[in-house]
Amino acid sequence: MMIGQTFQFPVEITLIEWIQQMLLNAPSIVTILSLLTELGDAAVAAVFIGFLYFGYDKKSAICLAIQSLASMSFNGIIKNLVMRRRPYFDNEGIECLKAVDDSYDIYDIAGQGFSFPSGHATNSGSLVASLYLLFRDRKILTCGGMLVFLVCLTRIALGVHYPSDILAGLLLGIFTSILVYYLLDHYDKKKIYLILLLAGLPGFYFCHSNDFYSSYGLLIGFTMGDLFEDRFVGFESTQNFFRIVLRLMGGIAIFTIVAGGLKLPFSVIFLETDAFLPHLYRCFRYGLACFIVIGIYPYLFRYDIFKLNDRK
Repeated sequence: MMIGQTFQFPVEITLIEWIQQMLLNAPSIVTILSLLTELGDAAVAAVFIGFLYFGYDKKSAICLAIQSLASMSFNGIIKNLVMRRRPYFDNEGIECLKAVDDSYDIYDIAGQGFSFPSGHATNSGSLVASLYLLFRDRKILTCGGMLVFLVCLTRIALGVHYPSDILAGLLLGIFTSILVYYLLDHYDKKKIYLILLLAGLPGFYFCHSNDFYSSYGLLIGFTMGDLFEDRFVGFESTQNFFRIVLRLMGGIAIFTIVAGGLKLPFSVIFLETDAFLPHLYRCFRYGLACFIVIGIYPYLFRYDIFKLNDRK
């Protein structure tokens, strides 16, 4: 029996079914929606923030990352408190057109996560709000707002979220970004990091889905990595596109190798079990991989391999 609970407004079911009925004879549109929905994925935000961090503007990237990771962690906590099942779980007229995680069964709570609030809406709303707070450019609100709207629409059309999930996710992302921005602007970041990490600890007592443990692990790894890099490394930003791409590709490779390599000693059954130790280990894997990429990996930037394009 699936855990969780169902609460929905009739108009939400009608809207989702109506949209999906229009998509039944348009598989190409479903493909496009499946691609567009990835714009709200945490991995896309990570690549964008990584580009800023490793090259263009390290300080702004740190603020963006903390705002995004805090939003993601709080999203996971709320999801596991509310425990709302996804629309297709309890409505035969709604189909899951794209799973949240293709490596899990579509009815696996640990892999697919709960529905309320929407993680994609939280991610995209947080990122756009954070960018506007940092750069104060109305073009960010215009262009970013359009992208957020498209991402949110895809989540409803694909059958994985109710409209109310989307609204709650947007509000959470925007509110968290404003709060974290204010705190980082007025108080010592070490204290803010500690507060954010302590705020996420209760999640270990009741969270069942992987999204919380992944995001909280990343939050631990990033905050600790930032403090370590600031104290012992202190790499400089660069506007050299070649060097930025090289740094970013190296960071992605290292994260993938570390996070994936730490899975090898354990069986798939253990890693996918909804229990404290597998969840704790998932948090550790993501945290360590993020710490290495953010804190230790930048030490290599002083070597020639990252300065090839500067040679005459």
